[in-house]
Amino acid sequence: MSNAPTGNSRIFRDSAIIVAWIIFVAMVGLKLGFRELWAPFFCAIMFSVENKDKAKIPGIILGAVSGVWLAWGIVVSIGLSTPFFGAFWATAVVLFFGVYLIFCGGVFMPLLINKSTFVYLTVALATHVSAPPLEATSLILVGGTLLLIGEVAILAVLHGSNASLSNHRLE
Repeated sequence: MSNAPTGNSRIFRDSAIIVAWIIFVAMVGLKLGFRELWAPFFCAIMFSVENKDKAKIPGIILGAVSGVWLAWGIVVSIGLSTPFFGAFWATAVVLFFGVYLIFCGGVFMPLLINKSTFVYLTVALATHVSAPPLEATSLILVGGTLLLIGEVAILAVLHGSNASLSNHRLE
């Protein structure tokens, strides 16, 4: 008889190990004094959205960086445009062009403008980004990358080195 987990027990085991890894990375970030831990955390969410396809990791990371900088650019542009157009119209016009860039820019630069860009733009705006997002960028590039590489390694150990990670789904 095999003691290998099957069915639901595998789902719960895999989920617990991955969540423990994500929490571990977050706790290290807290110990190191970082505040914007949502940034690498959302890399893990986007990796799940992309069905844990390791080929999508560069787009997740670069799209995330594009998203936080686009959010900051939108905030700055609204601030610069408000004296000329008023807060309402400055916000409407700048948001239009920012979101339009995501919708159409992905056709020309899918590695930089993608689902991650839109998610990170939304969250960065919700967190009221008002300064250049240097900490969020470094946390995405370093923390997000380490988080996803660790998740890929964990999944490879759990499912064998020959397992197709792009087909790994917690179903």
